[in-house]
Amino acid sequence: MIGDITTVMTKEWREFFSSGGDRRSGLIVLFIIAAILGVYLPFRMGQPWITSPFMVLSYSIYLPLILVINTIADSIAGERERHTLETLLASRLSDRAIILGKLGAVVGYSLAFTIITALIAMIAANLHGDGSFQVYPVGVFGSIVAFALLVSLLLASVGVLVSLRASSVRQAQLAMSAALIVVILLPLLIYSTLSDTARQQFNSWIASANWATVGEIAVVLILIDFIFIAVVILRFQRSRLILS
Repeated sequence: MIGDITTVMTKEWREFFSSGGDRRSGLIVLFIIAAILGVYLPFRMGQPWITSPFMVLSYSIYLPLILVINTIADSIAGERERHTLETLLASRLSDRAIILGKLGAVVGYSLAFTIITALIAMIAANLHGDGSFQVYPVGVFGSIVAFALLVSLLLASVGVLVSLRASSVRQAQLAMSAALIVVILLPLLIYSTLSDTARQQFNSWIASANWATVGEIAVVLILIDFIFIAVVILRFQRSRLILS
């Protein structure tokens, strides 16, 4: 089982980095984003970037969002467009190995890209410092890695469900992009409608957040991830895909 999952992951990575067209354009966009979050902003802000809340949000949420949405739409819809889905389904690989391999490939890519970008940013921030070399606090960096993993896994699972129903990669990307806009704008709209008292209470809760709060959020994300993965496994059925 592990070997089959690894086989699918390797196939996905090889196709992603060797394909042209939209995927090549997507890579260019990702490297531009990495240059902004990994070099430009950290260098401009300097060492305060190391402990900046925006840095934590960038690497634990925003970057994984962009990375996963840019790649997961191709998971099923891309195979269908390239007429390779039938060949994949006709292989000896089990349904579970195929879908877990596709999820693992996207999540692994997102996590590796995020970690590398964060480490490059740390170096860039120190180039504009007081001469001493500062590193991320262990707890902060561990939280970035953990939440980047959990967020990537959640988005990848949702993306596969969208890709299963989409007739093309472009349709899947548009659906995921629309969902991203809602995810980003809805909290801002809700926050803007809160009363001054409610805003103060929310800001106080954020300011008083501790490791217990972080742990509770992580547990909730883990449970949501397991639910979505289970749904993906149930929905990914070879017989249904062959007939679609």
